[in-house]
Amino acid sequence: MSDSAERLRRLLFLVPYLSQHKGVQIDELAKAMGLSRAEVLEDLELLPLVGRPPFTPADYIDLTIENDRVSLTLDQRFSRPPRLTAPEAAALAAAAAALDPREGDALSRALEKLEEALPPHARGAYQTLRGRVTAAGDAGLEDLLRPLAESVVRRRELVIEYLSPTSERALRRTVRPWRVFSHRGLWYLFGLDVAKKAERLFRVDRITRLTTTEARFERPKDLPEPGEELLPRSRKQAAAEPPVLRFARRIATLALERFPDEAEKERDGRVTVTLPGATEEWLVSLVLTHAGGVEVLGPDSLRERVREAVARQLALYRDA
Repeated sequence: MSDSAERLRRLLFLVPYLSQHKGVQIDELAKAMGLSRAEVLEDLELLPLVGRPPFTPADYIDLTIENDRVSLTLDQRFSRPPRLTAPEAAALAAAAAALDPREGDALSRALEKLEEALPPHARGAYQTLRGRVTAAGDAGLEDLLRPLAESVVRRRELVIEYLSPTSERALRRTVRPWRVFSHRGLWYLFGLDVAKKAERLFRVDRITRLTTTEARFERPKDLPEPGEELLPRSRKQAAAEPPVLRFARRIATLALERFPDEAEKERDGRVTVTLPGATEEWLVSLVLTHAGGVEVLGPDSLRERVREAVARQLALYRDA
């Protein structure tokens, strides 16, 4: 990751953190971010330059440092409660409910407030909608993704038990986590394998156990991006017919921007994209997202999975 990308990531963390922790001391802030005091001060110097169009003086973040304490004030457009219409609130509540929030967590509390705020005439439609919306999500991975993300932010080493593609037993690894990300339907941990002193990519669904340690590490100044060569593919995937999608002309630009290395523009303006290694679950979601704008050219198994997914959704409408 470049210095600018890393700094942007820190600024995106700073804004909500300072908004919720009024008057936090600089040293306390540095500890929360896992940075030195000098690094935090550099970021704070940049933060007042963050704003939104049209960039009049009132459109920038208001930041003050007084007696070693930091205070941040957001533009009122950020701090005012959102004003949703009844259909918007019902749709948002149904989407939140589909994620199956845990009792007492932030999403669960937000959902309770949404349901209480719904006007009486919208509650019936919401209850009907809520029971008919499902989301596969990353069931089973949340218990891993949360501590992984925290370890990346806090810069703490991890001890993981990892089931490699070539072994039937989990091997213990000590890892300095640099980044957790999703790529074509799968979650990955990218970091340094301490014993091997080498960059490694770990599929999160192959981690059978993880322990966060108190051993702190310094992130490389020029954090590398995980290259395509690191993204593992099973022999079965490599041998299989690669998925090929055709994007309609109206969304051709989107395809070219999202898949610059895999996209090929046709004479009629449509774009063909070949995506080896992508999971079929992710591809089905990608096709359905564009509501008829994406055609599956192959393989047949993917075409069949899309057809089944569409049939399930249509059945929900018929039964409504």
